[in-house]
Amino acid sequence: MSNIYHEGDKLVIIHSHELHPPVMPHMILTDEWTREVAKHEKTINELERRYEEKCKALKLSAKIIVTDGPPGEIICKQAKEQGASFIVVGSRGTGTIRRTILGSVSDYVLHHAHMPVVVVPKSYRMDYVRVHYRVEFQCGQLEKAESMAAAESRVVVIAVDASDHAEKAFNWYKDQVYRKGDKLVVVHSHELHPPALPHAMATEEWKKEVQKHEQYIKDLEEKYKAKCEAMEVSAKIIIQGGNPGEHVCKIAEKEHATLIVCGSRGMGTVRRTILGSTSDYIIHHAHCPCLVVPKDKHSK
Repeated sequence: MSNIYHEGDKLVIIHSHELHPPVMPHMILTDEWTREVAKHEKTINELERRYEEKCKALKLSAKIIVTDGPPGEIICKQAKEQGASFIVVGSRGTGTIRRTILGSVSDYVLHHAHMPVVVVPKSYRMDYVRVHYRVEFQCGQLEKAESMAAAESRVVVIAVDASDHAEKAFNWYKDQVYRKGDKLVVVHSHELHPPALPHAMATEEWKKEVQKHEQYIKDLEEKYKAKCEAMEVSAKIIIQGGNPGEHVCKIAEKEHATLIVCGSRGMGTVRRTILGSTSDYIIHHAHCPCLVVPKDKHSK
């Protein structure tokens, strides 16, 4: 909440639950199944009451929707019906193999929602407070430490390249998430693969390719420098060679980022599963929340 909340926001809190009936039909009549249903209903009621109290304490306008069905599908459907501006989901940090085979709610939402999605990693807030407010944390002053963290200026890392979807992510942050006092770290990681044959590096063709690449980097830096100056925001632009996803995560951790923003190309499921993508890498490895802005659903 402290990272992206704006006064006047209207929340729609969604919980989708699934209680699978027993394999053997006659088991539905047993006391064991009756107790299981009662336990399930109690959990739902407690969850609903818990978030009603949280919203009331924070004086937030909120609607709570509790329904049954596949969580990912329900979240995307309700977000569309409620006219949501963006979706916030948590990530359990499921292992790579299990995530690839079984998927997860956050993965489903990221790859099916037609609006930006914020993914909050498991234990993010507690880890951040423990590292940056160690004295207060160790003294048991957790509430004080969390209050101090919330009062900080945010450090926002934005991953960019020359694509339209990267610029869309930057602009969405500027229009919807930016707060006065934010410190931006704009990151671009580039990869220029040398020719397969070593002697080709001495050719005019390769020299032209290098010059073209250097001009591309210069133009990109000037473009985002101008955008940051127009916002009158404190900004650092970091451009370096290497794997984009890895560099974004490392820089975010080094700069103590409170949020990472990136665009999504919207690759097909098969290609994404085999090759991965920068946004997929970031959301599964970043230490802080990540805002993923999808490609326009009408673009090709």
